[in-house]
Amino acid sequence: MFLPATVDQQPADSARILPLGIDPATGSPVHHDLDQHPHLLIPAAGTRAATATLRLIATYTAVHGAEVTLLTPVHAGYDGLVSMHNVRVTRSLDRSAEAIHDFVDSMDVVSGDFYDDDVPVPYRALLVIEHLDVLTTQARHNDTLARALSRLTTVVYTGGAVRHHLVAATRRYTTAQLRTRLVREQMTVLSLGARTATERALLQLDRQPRDGAALLRLPGHQSTEIQLTFLSPDDSHQLISATN
Repeated sequence: MFLPATVDQQPADSARILPLGIDPATGSPVHHDLDQHPHLLIPAAGTRAATATLRLIATYTAVHGAEVTLLTPVHAGYDGLVSMHNVRVTRSLDRSAEAIHDFVDSMDVVSGDFYDDDVPVPYRALLVIEHLDVLTTQARHNDTLARALSRLTTVVYTGGAVRHHLVAATRRYTTAQLRTRLVREQMTVLSLGARTATERALLQLDRQPRDGAALLRLPGHQSTEIQLTFLSPDDSHQLISATN
């Protein structure tokens, strides 16, 4: 596990900096700044890599004070986060829809009181979705969930301005999940392995990452390969314990 520093060594609002991995060419850490690029889509053919990456993002941002809403309808692996007061873990369909609505509604609440003497208040929130493809499939037969998922577009377009971020993993990206233009122009893609050439073309990825690596594509840029940072359940527990 590589993290840039211990929790008590981090400056204020460290939740905005995600320690995604290492540049294999230089050995330098690769950090992602949510203020510059607020949202991530994570295509991942394998579920274990996606879970470990989402666990890293959810744990790291939560221990640095962000409000984290985690939707994980298929897999566990986030037990350490359940005990945190600023983390909401949801597994059922009905509660997933409710959690999405609450997250989007909170953007309006925060936007009305976002500045204090022209300085942004220290608030940040993440909506972390494991298996966006599963939720999208289930929404075909669940109008409540479908209405909730339709509001993700609002998060992508306007959430960054009030420090609300969408991080979504999918085993198979389709335009039914998030429109291609929206993804290309507004979201960072962290590919752990797109399944098909068509999917790679839609996401503007020129190749598959090597084992243990990922392709990072910022909006308007070519993809670059990074060596991923993975966070095990034990690592997550240790990081959370260090903050208590």
